[in-house]
Amino acid sequence: MFWIPRPPGKIFFCNYPFLFDAQAKTIVLQTDQSVQMQSAMNQAATQALTSMIFAPSQTHSISAFLQLFVDRNNLVQDTIRELTKYNTSELKKPLKVTFLGEEAVDAGGVTKEFFMLLLREILDPKYGMFRYYEETRTMWFSEDSFEDEIMYYLVGEA
Repeated sequence: MFWIPRPPGKIFFCNYPFLFDAQAKTIVLQTDQSVQMQSAMNQAATQALTSMIFAPSQTHSISAFLQLFVDRNNLVQDTIRELTKYNTSELKKPLKVTFLGEEAVDAGGVTKEFFMLLLREILDPKYGMFRYYEETRTMWFSEDSFEDEIMYYLVGEA
């Protein structure tokens, strides 16, 4: 666990685990995520508008979405490649996924399928990233994995 120094005089309720139950923490985290996503979209819209006004000759577009272009046959590697193109603030934008060679428009279903396929691939024993414990019927990070740390970045453990 990391300790993050806080400005003096400020209280952060999430630092006190006895104040919120699991359901309340879920609501706090979902609300924070929603606010951060909306902020990232607003920032992208502001950048696009500013670019159109002050640099109309530049043709690069600024999207309100995080767009990933991945191949079903190379899903893990393509996802890592695509994610490395973006900075941290862009990762907070809503996700749109396009499978290469497919014309499906992502209205949520493609992204849902993407996560299902990605999770199935990452949990595959060939990567050795996770270990299944029969007695508890749970999976946890394997100590014996030979995978690069970037693979754990995909599951949010970096």
